[in-house]
Amino acid sequence: IYRAQTGAALDGPVVAYKPLVSPARPAHRHTCVPDLTLADYRIVALLDRLVLSVTVPRRVSFSVLKTVAEKAIGRPVHVKDVTVGTDPLGHSSGSAAPAGLRPGSYEITLQEPTPEMVKAALDAIDATCGLTGKPEIALLELSLDFNVNPSLAPTERLTARERMVTVLHRHHHQWIDPILQPKETDRRQVYWSGETTQARPLIRHAKRSSLPISLRDVSREEARSVILCTLPEEIFLNATVYDGRRELGLEVALQHKITDERNNAAGTVKILSEAECRARMEVILTGNTLGETYGIRFLSDLTGERLRTIKREHLTLFLPVLPDDPVAFAAQAERFARGGVYALDLSQRALASQTKSRDGTGKHGRLVAWTAMNDRTGAAIDKLARRWKGFRWP
Repeated sequence: IYRAQTGAALDGPVVAYKPLVSPARPAHRHTCVPDLTLADYRIVALLDRLVLSVTVPRRVSFSVLKTVAEKAIGRPVHVKDVTVGTDPLGHSSGSAAPAGLRPGSYEITLQEPTPEMVKAALDAIDATCGLTGKPEIALLELSLDFNVNPSLAPTERLTARERMVTVLHRHHHQWIDPILQPKETDRRQVYWSGETTQARPLIRHAKRSSLPISLRDVSREEARSVILCTLPEEIFLNATVYDGRRELGLEVALQHKITDERNNAAGTVKILSEAECRARMEVILTGNTLGETYGIRFLSDLTGERLRTIKREHLTLFLPVLPDDPVAFAAQAERFARGGVYALDLSQRALASQTKSRDGTGKHGRLVAWTAMNDRTGAAIDKLARRWKGFRWP
């Protein structure tokens, strides 16, 4: 779809690499960095989605809250009635007349919210229905968009954008505690093939495998066998790569953002213009991960320190470190080219576990943080944090 907008048939992007010279790295290992012009990209951080849990003294139809909030901010708002132990109420004309004598609980979803938008929506709901207590954050989606320099020619913009998508697919890494993680949390790619959606793990369990847990647990012999005996899937350019599981509190997505406002129930989607397309990496946090791990429960908890911590743990890019031996270099380079630093790190951990080596067994193994890029994404997060500094409701 997006390639047709350029009016040209192009080959896939080529990402060239150059050695990163560092006196701190062992001489018998090579750190490789993408040969990119970082100035070609403008990085923007945003809260892409915020789900707020609110309670009103007397339960009303969800449409009352929806109508009031949408009128206040001039944008669509999704409201879900999550009141426990009651049947759903039908649509209402907008009157706040009580539909019951018990309190009502709701989840309000705001897309790309700003402090001003959140305040306007909550003020309007409070004035109409009354709100009990502070709204709590049920879901937070933090995104980093990589926008290509508009001064480039259309085909150059496409190439630069696809190159960044490839870089995100290959270089993103996060540490997830492997203990008792289900295999559904392993990194996977989802893409369209014909008329159907395909979902495939980057490293597939053996067909008759009974291993129910994540391959990240390299202490298990079967996990090591799968990692070392199986080449990773090649990541498709039109795929969204997922890591983690939002139902369990954490999920990262790496994608070429070419559509928006997808409504699966209605079967509708907005195709973005060429100028709106961008590379994106994002993390969704819910439940205990959001509240207990990062201390985010209320709107006043959206501090710069917490947002930077989320970025450091889940939206950081890393560089591969490859051995000097030609045979080992070629083998590990192929794993990296196909499955990125995720597959490379797993194979290096599996080898270390198999040989009882302590080398490269930290949170990110032998991988090296990509400082030049991470400094730029960090600056984007800091800019976002300044917008939310000191915000609270009421």
